[in-house]
Amino acid sequence: MGGPSRASPPSRGRDPTTDERYPSGTLLPPQGTLLPPPRLTPNRSAPPLTTDEIAAALSKCSPTSAPGLDGIPYSTWKQVNKINPSILLHILSPLVLLGYHPASLKSANGVVLDKPGKPSY
Repeated sequence: MGGPSRASPPSRGRDPTTDERYPSGTLLPPQGTLLPPPRLTPNRSAPPLTTDEIAAALSKCSPTSAPGLDGIPYSTWKQVNKINPSILLHILSPLVLLGYHPASLKSANGVVLDKPGKPSY
């Protein structure tokens, strides 16, 4: 039992922000630096999203396109919508109602591919 001594883990009731074993600023950010999330208010004038609109948007997407930041290819979204259109309706409707656009839906990676026999961009 003559091995190296180990610090005991904090007990459940101990506050690590005031515990002497945790130097200030090494475990948690200073209090008051975190902002509360913005409050979203429903836009009652926004027309409700329909399964037809979702199907129309998906029909314009190529099933061979590279997936977005979520890693899910359009072919999967199309299959989900074909099997049960209400799934995407229930996922997307709150976003439309609240006017919330997640960062993952606002960004894309574009890649320019040279075509054989054509001048480079």
